[in-house]
Amino acid sequence: MTQRSEVKQRYLETKAHLLGWLASKLFTYRTTGVDGFVKRILLPKKDKATVEETSNRKL
Repeated sequence: MTQRSEVKQRYLETKAHLLGWLASKLFTYRTTGVDGFVKRILLPKKDKATVEETSNRKL
């Protein structure tokens, strides 16, 4: 069994905490504040659907 040093363990815990925080920000519907900032930087731009495309959808 492999043993980690205290520094390595703290590093991995911090990394997991930060990635969890980032994921929670990415998977919200908010577009302002930190959420919006992170989304503008990390996520690709989406093309807005035209009125014709949205009205032709079947329910």
